[in-house]
Amino acid sequence: MINVNLLRRLVRRNRFFLLVCGLSLALFEMLVCAAVSTLNLQAVGAQILATLPPMMQAVMGQQMMAMFTPLGLIAFGWNHPISIAIGAAVALTTASRAVAGEVESGAIELLLAQPMARGTYLATQLLFGFAALGFVVACGLAGSLAGELVWGLPLFQPAAALALGAGFWLVNAACFGFAFMLSAFGREVGRVAGVAFIAVLASYLLQAVGRFWSRAAFLLPWSIFERYTPRTLLALGRLPTDTLLVLGGIIVVSVTIAWLRFSRRDLP
Repeated sequence: MINVNLLRRLVRRNRFFLLVCGLSLALFEMLVCAAVSTLNLQAVGAQILATLPPMMQAVMGQQMMAMFTPLGLIAFGWNHPISIAIGAAVALTTASRAVAGEVESGAIELLLAQPMARGTYLATQLLFGFAALGFVVACGLAGSLAGELVWGLPLFQPAAALALGAGFWLVNAACFGFAFMLSAFGREVGRVAGVAFIAVLASYLLQAVGRFWSRAAFLLPWSIFERYTPRTLLALGRLPTDTLLVLGGIIVVSVTIAWLRFSRRDLP
């Protein structure tokens, strides 16, 4: 059950923030396409590969040359720290405000004083948060498509574009779910957002360290971002099973814990 009045309030409250984030992601993806169109990708890839030690060339040669293609670099734009930061900003902001933000402002008592069950309140917050992430994903895909058309780059296949958008949505929905769980326990939006941000940053760093340092490769399975690889999603044209299971599992478990906690906690 969804409360329409609460949903309208959330839209009014966050529309400017979401519009800025959506347009920022669209513009960034367009700029990635613009940059790709100016590069001689094969020459750049060959030069970088030539600077690596012979052993690294043998290990990374095929992978690197696959990355230095138009679609490979556009995919990199979807895994760039700027793209990740925009998605995480939407996820963590909306989730931390859902309960902790309303408790801190004192609005939670007024909202629940209306004929609205706690389950309805949480369901409405979840719908808004997931829809907000969907809006940002749609903006980013529109930016990539516009860039490909304007600069004459190869277009995403429909299935590949859907897989890429779904993967980006899922990894950020997992961040949302984790922050939503913290919000159900918290009373200060700043503290909830801060803890969630540190957790997301740590997960991103685990992937970065594991990818660039072979001795730390054991860290990779512990990063949620390892389940989101744009180049693989574009190549497969579908979501891998492990991505669905891991990220979907995080969402379900986090939301379930949040639901159980919020249904029993004293307010404010």
